[in-house]
Amino acid sequence: MKPRRDTRLAQETAQTLAAVPWVMAMRMARLAIPGAPGNQREATGMVTEKWLASVAAAQAMTLQLWMQPWHLAQALWSAAMAGPPGSSVQQRTLQRAIAPVLTGDAVLRAGLAPIRKKVLANQRRLSGGARKRRRA
Repeated sequence: MKPRRDTRLAQETAQTLAAVPWVMAMRMARLAIPGAPGNQREATGMVTEKWLASVAAAQAMTLQLWMQPWHLAQALWSAAMAGPPGSSVQQRTLQRAIAPVLTGDAVLRAGLAPIRKKVLANQRRLSGGARKRRRA
């Protein structure tokens, strides 16, 4: 069974929120070792990647906001073509099509994606290796 969009967004957010303290703790532990190789690069990388991830998130959210009128027009058109005006089929189609546009889930997901990607990549890197995903 495919998870619903709102559930998937909540799962992705929870996964990101759980990984952030772990990444911060690992980085602080590594930076606490004086003279360790890569400390300067890690400290510089922390600042740079936060800035880059926040810019990427802002760009993705802006793009989604610009696309909202197009998605709304598509939703209205698909509802208009679903059946006769006022029919229950047309109303259900409109509700299903317009809900993602009105809730803003796409905007939130777009903003979370670059940040989540970077946090999970850091978690894999700091845990000692990049584990490959198994394809089922």
